[in-house]
Amino acid sequence: MNYLNWTNSLVRQIVEKPKRFVLASIVLFIISAMGNPYYQNTLDYHFFFSPDNPQLAAFDKLQEDYSKTEAVFVAIAPEDGDVFKPENLAIIEQFTKQAWSTPHSMRVDSLTNFQYTIGSEEGLDITDLFENSETMTPEILAKRKEFALSEPSLVNALVSDDGRVAGVRLTINMPGINHEKETPEVVFHVRKLAADIEKQHPGIHFYLTGQIVVDQSFPEATEADFNFVWPAFLVVMMLLLALIYRGVLFMVITIVTGLLAIGAGLGLVGWTELKVNAAITAAPVMILTLAIADCIHILSSYTHELRLGKSKQVAMTTSLRINFTPILLTTFMTALGFLTLHFNDSPPYQALGYAVASGVFYAMVFAIIFLPALMMLIPHKIPKEEKNNDPRSEMMVKLAGWVVGNNRWLPWLMGGISLFFVLSLSLNEINDNPVKYFGEKQTMRQHLDFVNNNITGIGALNYSLDSGEEGGVSNPEYLRKVDQFSQWLKTQPGVVQVDTFVDVIKRVNKSLHTDDESYYRVPDSRNEIAQYILLYELSLPIGMDINNIVTSQKSASRVRVAMTNTEGRYHIELNKKAIAWLKNNTPENMWSEGASAPLMFAHIGKRSIDGMLGGLIGALFIMSGLMVFILKSPKLAAISLVSNVIPVAMAFGLWGWVNGTVDLGITVTLGIAFGIVVDDTIHFLSKYQRARRELGYGTEEAITYAFSTVGVALLITTVVLIAGFSMLGFSDMNITANMAILTTVTIAFAFIVDFFLVPGLLLKFDKDKGETGL
Repeated sequence: MNYLNWTNSLVRQIVEKPKRFVLASIVLFIISAMGNPYYQNTLDYHFFFSPDNPQLAAFDKLQEDYSKTEAVFVAIAPEDGDVFKPENLAIIEQFTKQAWSTPHSMRVDSLTNFQYTIGSEEGLDITDLFENSETMTPEILAKRKEFALSEPSLVNALVSDDGRVAGVRLTINMPGINHEKETPEVVFHVRKLAADIEKQHPGIHFYLTGQIVVDQSFPEATEADFNFVWPAFLVVMMLLLALIYRGVLFMVITIVTGLLAIGAGLGLVGWTELKVNAAITAAPVMILTLAIADCIHILSSYTHELRLGKSKQVAMTTSLRINFTPILLTTFMTALGFLTLHFNDSPPYQALGYAVASGVFYAMVFAIIFLPALMMLIPHKIPKEEKNNDPRSEMMVKLAGWVVGNNRWLPWLMGGISLFFVLSLSLNEINDNPVKYFGEKQTMRQHLDFVNNNITGIGALNYSLDSGEEGGVSNPEYLRKVDQFSQWLKTQPGVVQVDTFVDVIKRVNKSLHTDDESYYRVPDSRNEIAQYILLYELSLPIGMDINNIVTSQKSASRVRVAMTNTEGRYHIELNKKAIAWLKNNTPENMWSEGASAPLMFAHIGKRSIDGMLGGLIGALFIMSGLMVFILKSPKLAAISLVSNVIPVAMAFGLWGWVNGTVDLGITVTLGIAFGIVVDDTIHFLSKYQRARRELGYGTEEAITYAFSTVGVALLITTVVLIAGFSMLGFSDMNITANMAILTTVTIAFAFIVDFFLVPGLLLKFDKDKGETGL
């Protein structure tokens, strides 16, 4: 049995035996949807990166060599603007002590418990910088304040340079067995400590940051969207569908079909026990939009046939026959587009691609099998006044006449506009900034901005500088090289603080020489430095060792850099400069690659978009071959390729003018945009080809036929999807809002290109002899 006979047989079975197909659809849904509970949700930010990600490997190595760098940073800001007042210091000290009770905490550093060194006849005394500050004399407070505001390890790290804000850093060593349990434990505990003290002392404000806090904020922000943005999206879609269908029945059936596709599509992938995070929450809306598009095409053709006086069975048979192949091809191409996310370097977005591709497949299955069968079982009819009178189709015929009548200049105008936006692609720059994933109204974003602007940079880089020998951190020459590197880093734009072990050595050297400022330097004797290190370590309290900045073998030390510039581009550029400086000024054993979570996110955007572009190019080649096979025309396949690429390119070109930043979230839009654009193009060209081949129409007549038969459906799809995605633009999560905005623009450009550029290309390259063309 050939393809045509098979489809005709299937369509006839659906229309004649609808109960079987409704039941089969429900059974298929139940079996597939049962896989949904098997998804493995994770809050671990490591999941954003593939196992072979080089930046992840460097960061993991850093954590192996030193203490864990996962941290919660808490900024404490008194309203009176002076953290050195005894009552404010007492509050900071209170929070510092209570913070040790945080689950999985292994170290707490703050302004008050900073290890203050004092030389004595016995050697070296170390005490908390502000212990029991309310009992300190004004002279001691003044002296220690002066020290705090001049100590490199404190200024712009645990206290602002103007003394208005203090900081507490909690180093967390989570087991990593169950991040969904461990992360909230840490964050909720610290939040409660801060809230309790704020309640006791209304003049004190706390601001929580750190990767662990950010990890917890992602699902919380997504949950907030589910409370308004996503329901608003669904309500707008339902209202528009009810208005366009001129009734509730078709709207309900369309939405139910979409919900079946969501449940089954996600469930099918769930059976694989795939690991996912908050990124997967975008899948339902993507599946729903594409399911709605399929339903609109079928129902539009169905109602068109009913208006011609045909029975339900004949109308649905005709609708399925003319839409089956376009929907099948669109589904394949759309799924292929989303499967290009497999080439994204971020596993969460790979999972998103698999889920949506599965959902798109089920959208096709339920739109072709469930929807028509259900329509056959439910009594309905169109109003008599609508028969043989569809003003929307008449409007499309007039529009087709205008487009064909102005084919001498319209394609040139559209070509010029398209070229302008395509050339604007160069205005975009891959620049990931995780801070800006959150909208300015979100608490997480406000806390991040406050810390970044008022006490320390939340941008970060780390360098592990190897001395080349065990105990080599005692080598004066090594320490001087580290110090030179630190001083160079401090001169770089955006760098606000550099923390090194050299600062400890210089501080101890000064303390042991009666605080003589001339001894604030690296000693010349290796033995002397080794003794200082031993003396310093023996004097430290439990939990305040130096393993966070020196390896256990004393062979390497870490340089920590804090920057106020959080852009990924800046991290990459500074890291390149730092590596170059090390190679030009230090022995080879000290050369080091930078490592940090921000640096990982900075690189992943570029790696992801490079992989996706390669996947999309491959998908376009496959699609072109299929279009030649199905449309039986290399010319139409070429036109299809152009009309699929141009809207996406135009949308990203416009984005270059509006924003210009392409981050990890925006790369996902490539897959979404590709799927939506393909839907419009295939349906338009398939109707055009049907008119040419089956009905024997000339080019101009075939264009008019395509406008009259599919134009209304494309217009409805465009309006509904634009309205729906526009609601997502109100999300406080910029990563969601930007995706929605760019997708909305792509949908609009796809409609414009199909209606105002493709007809001109058809008239030029597929015209009959004797037709005017261009």
